[in-house]
Amino acid sequence: MRGKQYLEIFKNNSCFYHAYGIDTYIINLIFNYKVLPNNKCGFPESVYEKVIEKIEDLKISYQIIYNDRKPKIKNYKILY
Repeated sequence: MRGKQYLEIFKNNSCFYHAYGIDTYIINLIFNYKVLPNNKCGFPESVYEKVIEKIEDLKISYQIIYNDRKPKIKNYKILY
């Protein structure tokens, strides 16, 4: 069985990005963002560039999943 291949970050129609499940804890470890009781965390659009830059610096593969368009995918062949 293969493990997770990407850190998944979701962007809906609001001005926030969200991570769920194990991805929440990865975001928490990197950025110290608060984990909500439902294993969810988020960050505003205003820090998106900072978040993506740091994730790319760490060579973490990720997907930004949008409601209304194709996902943005960066694949470093490893998640963590």
